[in-house]
Amino acid sequence: MRSEYLRFVQAPTEPRRKTQVWMVLSARTNDPLGLILWRGAWRQYVFEPEPMSVWSTGCLADVRTFIESLMAARRSRQEAVPVSVSGV
Repeated sequence: MRSEYLRFVQAPTEPRRKTQVWMVLSARTNDPLGLILWRGAWRQYVFEPEPMSVWSTGCLADVRTFIESLMAARRSRQEAVPVSVSGV
């Protein structure tokens, strides 16, 4: 996804982790601004901003669009997996 002010970079994943983690970085300074990661209890990706960071509505919209694209990709992968029915 293209954003004027943000970069979304996949973070190195721990071996036991099943889902991707994305770093949100400043496009200009490369400073870390937060993480996008899977929250199992909520069954969705969430954004965890760095403490004391300040966000404009435009940048928040970019984060939302990126999370929506991750969720759409996840749903399409799940729909592509055939469901096995035991005992049939």
